[in-house]
Amino acid sequence: MQIRSRISTALNAMSITTRFRLGVGLMVFLIVTVALTGYLSLFYVRNAEEAIRISTDIQRMVLEMDREMERARHLHAQFFLQYPTVGLALAHELYAQPSVRQVSRVIAISRSLKELITQSAVSQALRRSRVDLNLYLSSAMRFADTSIQSVELVTKLAAPIRGLEAQLDYHLDALSAEIHSGPLTNLLNGIRFDVQDYRVFHRRSSMQSAFNKVFQLRKALAGDPSVAEDLRRLVENLLDRLVSTAEQILSVDNEIKSKFNDFALQAQAVAPISKTLIELTHAEVLHARARIVRADRSAIAIMAAITLAGLLLAVAIASVLNRSITRRVISLTASAGELRKGNLNVSAQEHGRDELSELARTFNLMAARIRELVNNLELKVEERTAQLAESESRFHDLFEHSSNGVAVYAPTEDGQDFIFADINRAVESIEHVRRREIIGQKVTAAFPGVAACGLLDVLRQVARTGQSRRHPASFYSDGRVQGWREYSVFKLPSGEIVTVYDDLTDRKQAEIEKKAMQSKLQQAQKMEAIGVLAGGVAHDFNNILGIILGNAELALDDIPEWNPAAANLKEIRTASLRARDVIRQLLSFSRKSDVHMKPVAIVPIIRESLSLIRATIPSNIEIRQDISEDCGTIVADPVQIHQVMINLCTNAAHAMEETGGVLRVDLDNISVENHDAVMYPEAKPGFYVQLTVSDTGCGMTPDIKRRVFDPYFTTKEVGKGSGMGLAVVHGIVKTHGGIISVYSEPGRGSTFKVLWQVIEGPLPATESPDMEMPRGNERILLVDDEAALLNSTGRMLERLGYAVQSTTDPAEALNRFKANPAAFDLVITDMAMPKITGVELSREILHIRPTVPIILCSGFSDAMDAEKSKALGIRRYVEKPVKIMELSALIREVLE
Repeated sequence: MQIRSRISTALNAMSITTRFRLGVGLMVFLIVTVALTGYLSLFYVRNAEEAIRISTDIQRMVLEMDREMERARHLHAQFFLQYPTVGLALAHELYAQPSVRQVSRVIAISRSLKELITQSAVSQALRRSRVDLNLYLSSAMRFADTSIQSVELVTKLAAPIRGLEAQLDYHLDALSAEIHSGPLTNLLNGIRFDVQDYRVFHRRSSMQSAFNKVFQLRKALAGDPSVAEDLRRLVENLLDRLVSTAEQILSVDNEIKSKFNDFALQAQAVAPISKTLIELTHAEVLHARARIVRADRSAIAIMAAITLAGLLLAVAIASVLNRSITRRVISLTASAGELRKGNLNVSAQEHGRDELSELARTFNLMAARIRELVNNLELKVEERTAQLAESESRFHDLFEHSSNGVAVYAPTEDGQDFIFADINRAVESIEHVRRREIIGQKVTAAFPGVAACGLLDVLRQVARTGQSRRHPASFYSDGRVQGWREYSVFKLPSGEIVTVYDDLTDRKQAEIEKKAMQSKLQQAQKMEAIGVLAGGVAHDFNNILGIILGNAELALDDIPEWNPAAANLKEIRTASLRARDVIRQLLSFSRKSDVHMKPVAIVPIIRESLSLIRATIPSNIEIRQDISEDCGTIVADPVQIHQVMINLCTNAAHAMEETGGVLRVDLDNISVENHDAVMYPEAKPGFYVQLTVSDTGCGMTPDIKRRVFDPYFTTKEVGKGSGMGLAVVHGIVKTHGGIISVYSEPGRGSTFKVLWQVIEGPLPATESPDMEMPRGNERILLVDDEAALLNSTGRMLERLGYAVQSTTDPAEALNRFKANPAAFDLVITDMAMPKITGVELSREILHIRPTVPIILCSGFSDAMDAEKSKALGIRRYVEKPVKIMELSALIREVLE
């Protein structure tokens, strides 16, 4: 009793917080003790269960390994039994190979078994039992080696053609072919019979009998005078081979029997180990189950004792707390209930110095303060009502006259949708709606595009979190109204959601138009820069080509046709003309030169392009072509058709440069009818030439395929492409009135198809290499500031019979003409020269003698063309370089 009294006194002296802490601490101690006991019991149980699982797995794997090994031995035995009947190849397939696969599985199981035994308690018992586990685990590998060796021996013995038995038959057949004597034939048949008997029964006595007959055959052969010496030596040699092969067969049979004995010894050695492993794992399972039972019993006893102690302690703590806390809380609650009912004169009992006493004193002070506040409440309510009315009026004016759209929503469907509570005049103007029509409607019904533009998600987030959000400018469209909007969304204390937004449609449209104009300006500036560069290159390069072409033609005129150098010079001339076409192509691309459209046969152009392309693409890309020879005539610029081929094939080669592949070029005729409008929507009905260029490269995704013809768009790394190749192709095809399409899938390559419409009528005649050049004897004044070009051109004209005066100084040429205007029948002058240009020189000459014919030559000039020169009185305008055939024909045309 004294102890109980002391405990009660000590508890009463404590604060309520201390009492609760003491009670909670005791309960936590009991809970932790129970949890620790449960954890330890689970730990021991799990360890025992893991031991059971490992031991069970070891048992299963030992049984499985024994079963698989037995299957392998059975298949191996079947191989030796069946190969004489079914043949060696089929026996390999049916028995030997499955036996090897069985052994492979046994080896895999043995490795896993060894690792599992090492992790378990069985390994210690295994060491104590002095069982050689490595012998058991390596038995499969030894069986595999022995099995393979025995199969190799059988193969050596019975293999067709190369086997020892086949060689023995071959020797017997060879002897039969050479021996025709009756006694000798009988002995040979006896040998054959003994050999066959040995094959069936494997009795060494049969093979020994065969050896004896061989000896008799040798003896009979030696005593037979009718046998020629050459035949005797041949038969002796065959008999030696026969005996040697038979001895090898006996040796192989002995080795095979040795392998079978090895199989039996292996099986006897590992059988006790399997039994020992099964027994040890069974004992380990029983031991682990006993540990589980002991752990369960101990855990149940400990937790039962702790639970009983906890119940007794909980009853004691509850009794103390009821006396010192609960009754006083009930009293304080009753006082608060009286205050809530309006009894402002109520008071709580105050005794002691604990927290409840402090709470009672605080309650009494609060009741007194409430009585004081109630006395002034009505006056404050009237003042606050007036302020709210004034604030509401101010808010309404701001709401209605705001230039921004303001909408108020009430959440519905757990915040998944919203109902319009109010909108201002700006919303009516922006969205073209009436307030009376939209109030009460769901926002998703009135504005179906609210989810697509992202505003609905923002409304839901603000309704859920209460945090204001800003929705950036986005495009709204629902079929009735559309435009750019920028929203600010926040939540009112009432739970309603408010959006304030601006209509940015006009500003966004202006920005889009501005970007489009900037893009066009940049493109125009790029093309202008390319044009300036092309013009400068063309002028200098054409002069150089003129020198090369002129000297090549002069050299061709000096060298007989049979000279090997003539072929080289023709190649130089052809290359120079091709370079001239490249310059024209460059000028055409930069819009500095007109496109020369004329009826052409497309087949030679495509073939020539392919011959050039082959030398420029990697050797790991194969070119396949299927070009129909009867393709029609089209109206085109040959240079630009060549450019289309180069760009399409180069693009295809780039797609295959890493892995290689096949570049395929097809050219054929197709007919487009009205029902083909889906496939060729831009094509009119008629006959077309179709060019197909396909590759087996990486292909294109739909996004890349949509932009493949855009200028400056490229997927290549820097330095491997400008993005203009396919854009140029598209422009050329459209300029020629053609149609281009592309089909591609990732990983399946790309195919480009180009269609040109076929025209009727013969091709215009072209000049023949053997055509005779027109000649003359007129007097020509030749002016060019490039000395090498002046020299080659003058020599060409002199060989044509003309009297030529040449000079590199235009001022000197003008002085010569002034001195004797009648001394010249024709003036040929360059365009770009220092001090005096070709146009200025022509004006001065025509001023002196208006009827003199003038030919104006130019590497390139942006300020002069054929029409402008004709307007100045110049007879002909020609672009450098000029072939001697063209120049001679042009001179005769001008003079005549």
